[in-house]
Amino acid sequence: MFPSRRRLFLAGAAATALAIPCVLFGFLVSRTPHLWQPNFDYPQVPTHFYTAREAFDTALPQITSWHEDAIVTGMHHGPSGSPETWGIRADGKAAAWSFEVSSSSAMEYTILTLIDDVAFVSGRDGQPALPLRSSPTPLPSDWTVDSDQALTIATSAGAQGLPTMISTTHWRYTSDALSTPESFPLAWQLSFGQQGRQPYVLVDMYSGTILQNDFMP
Repeated sequence: MFPSRRRLFLAGAAATALAIPCVLFGFLVSRTPHLWQPNFDYPQVPTHFYTAREAFDTALPQITSWHEDAIVTGMHHGPSGSPETWGIRADGKAAAWSFEVSSSSAMEYTILTLIDDVAFVSGRDGQPALPLRSSPTPLPSDWTVDSDQALTIATSAGAQGLPTMISTTHWRYTSDALSTPESFPLAWQLSFGQQGRQPYVLVDMYSGTILQNDFMP
């Protein structure tokens, strides 16, 4: 005897009802950043490139999935690579940005990396997280100078080539590597060069003012 149309309909509805939660669960898991991926297989051709602001705004809603009280304390582009893939491009964008993230409740800190709109825990020193030994200072979210603007400012001031690293910083060394670091307003540090001493330019993340320029005598 063949099943009735009513039975077929009910069976189809039940299968659909079971499938939808499975699909949603798979979608949520694929976008959950607390999954540690120490050997993440970077795609050969990334599909998204971000300025620092675009990456920050994309990653921020996902960061609290690691811990509800998680805060960003710093950020930098990464991983390093050629400008065509993972390095900073001439338009100030990169395919990957990493965020230093801390949780006071868990007393941990780690690195979350954003690639193709998904943030995941890339970890620190081969570990998913390390102990937090001091009170974290959150990275302000109201900065106005983006990475593309900072790069334009740096190159207009004499910087040559593309930076090998763009990162946030509150410190600079006044003379040599042994000097005491000096605190100053939040800035982008654009480091240039591959080996040895890397000249850098510090650009205020609010005003765009150059705070230090190693390319000027």
